[in-house]
Amino acid sequence: MFIIFLLFIIMIAASGFFLEIFFKAKTGITISEYSKQAEKIVDDSMKSDFTPNKTTYIYSDDGTRIAKLSEGKSSTYLKYEDIPKNVVNAFIAVEDRDFWKNDGYDMKGIFRGMINIVRYRKISGGGSTITQQLVRNTWLSNEKTFERKIKELILSYSLTYRYSKRRIMEYYINNCCFANGIYGIHDAAKIYLGKEVKNLTLSEIAYLCAIPNRPETYDPFKNPATALVRRNKILRAMRDIGQISDKKCKKAIQEKIKVQSQKKNKIYNYPTTYTVHCAVEYLMKKEGFNFEYSFS
Repeated sequence: MFIIFLLFIIMIAASGFFLEIFFKAKTGITISEYSKQAEKIVDDSMKSDFTPNKTTYIYSDDGTRIAKLSEGKSSTYLKYEDIPKNVVNAFIAVEDRDFWKNDGYDMKGIFRGMINIVRYRKISGGGSTITQQLVRNTWLSNEKTFERKIKELILSYSLTYRYSKRRIMEYYINNCCFANGIYGIHDAAKIYLGKEVKNLTLSEIAYLCAIPNRPETYDPFKNPATALVRRNKILRAMRDIGQISDKKCKKAIQEKIKVQSQKKNKIYNYPTTYTVHCAVEYLMKKEGFNFEYSFS
């Protein structure tokens, strides 16, 4: 037994040595050097770093709002105390059951990832904690590389000791993409279901919380039935860890979800579109930019 334990320790030490060499070859710095950088990034972070970009509104000369523009992220921010408990519970149940007590990463998930690297020689997706997902959405890309994963783990650890768990959860829920350029549970509830988040049923909450895992796959406009399948998975997960009773779970699964028409949430107005286009082109030329069309 001692021999096996000793071999395990040697294996970990060797892995750490080669990991350090690999990371420096890919990034130009050591893991310890990046750890210092990560600590500074997190220490210097502010609420705005985790908040979706603000929307720019366009008005006509009489003060009427005719359009809105955003840089991909636009949402109504909710404080933790305004987020329904079942929203938090749903994400905990399906994304990160040890959220309240982990250090920002899942050691079991890391070991599973290492095994997959050895067996399949590739970084597998999934298995990230809520903190890791927030870090990835805020500072990193979604590329599946070993060095990106290491950065993600280091930043997640630092984030856990910079902010409270409640604050991290607040940032996460407001930062999540709910498909179709929608960020945050508040706007998702309004656009997909036409309701205030505080008025959502358990079933509706689970339905919306299904989307961020794979926004394109669980898009309520394109794949409403697929989103239902994951909703049911979330409800059963909530039941399995004691967040809801079996009776509530079954009732929520039977509840029908009525998604609003996609047309209700878009403005199909040619004059407005053309006017905005001309204004943008004029401003670009005024600032010395050339307006060009690109087709792919």
